[in-house]
Amino acid sequence: MANSAYVISGVRAELLNDKLAELKRAYAANAELVTVNAVLQDKVMEIERLVVQLMQHMREDQELVSLNNSNLLSDLDQHIRTLQVTNTKLDQQNAEFQKQLNAMEQTIKSRKRAIRKIWWRNALEKFLFGLAGFGIGWLVSR
Repeated sequence: MANSAYVISGVRAELLNDKLAELKRAYAANAELVTVNAVLQDKVMEIERLVVQLMQHMREDQELVSLNNSNLLSDLDQHIRTLQVTNTKLDQQNAEFQKQLNAMEQTIKSRKRAIRKIWWRNALEKFLFGLAGFGIGWLVSR
């Protein structure tokens, strides 16, 4: 049902039919590309969603690591302060022990001197008693 009709040659009709077939193939390829594009776009959106989740997890992990590092540094600082206090106490104890050791060495030296004096005094007494005994013996024998 048309109000006009055109007469065309067979070659031209065949050419138009080829162009129409080519257009249908282009439409089909376009429809397929639109489908592939939609699938790829869905995949890209899923990847973007996963990247956003990954970035969120990375931020949370970074905050957790930062918090753990802060706690660890705080604990280490506390241990360092405790060790410094302990070292100070040990230094004081070592100084006190050194004083006591020096006092003991002085006591030992004075005791050795006293023992030497006693030994010499005893030796002198023995010599004098021996000499007195010899003298008395000599006097008695005369």
